[in-house]
Amino acid sequence: MSNPTFDPTSINFTRGKYILDENDEPIECHDLLTWGQWLEDIKNSGKRIVQKTYFGAEGQEPFVSTVFLGMDHGFAAYQHEVPADYKPILWETLVFGGKMDGYMDRYTSKLKAILGHKRICKKMKAIYTDR
Repeated sequence: MSNPTFDPTSINFTRGKYILDENDEPIECHDLLTWGQWLEDIKNSGKRIVQKTYFGAEGQEPFVSTVFLGMDHGFAAYQHEVPADYKPILWETLVFGGKMDGYMDRYTSKLKAILGHKRICKKMKAIYTDR
C-alpha cells in the first residue's frame, strides 16, 4: 500500500549539497560529482572540523566534535519549492563516549555551531571536572 502523502517526484536531489569557499563560508553545490570530489579532497585536511574538545586523554573518548556536514540535514532543501526564509542545517556537534554519548545538536551557521560546541563542553565539564 502506498503512502498518498508522499510524492517521490517532489524530491530534488540536486539541492542540499554544500562546500566551503576559501573563507569557510558554505556555498551550495548542484553538481554531485564536484561535491563528492570536494569532500574527498578535504577528507584528511581537517577543514570540516570546526572544533574538537577532549575530556580524557588526547585522541580518546569522551570528546565533543563539531563539524561542517556538507549536506543539509534540514531536508526542506530537497523539495522543489523551498521557503524564502529557509536556512540549511549544515553543522553538527556530537558527543562521543562518556555519560553524554550520542548527544547531538545541529545548526544553521558556523557561529551557532561554535556557541553550541561551547555550551555542550560546559555540560561535559560539569561531569568531568578534572578539565
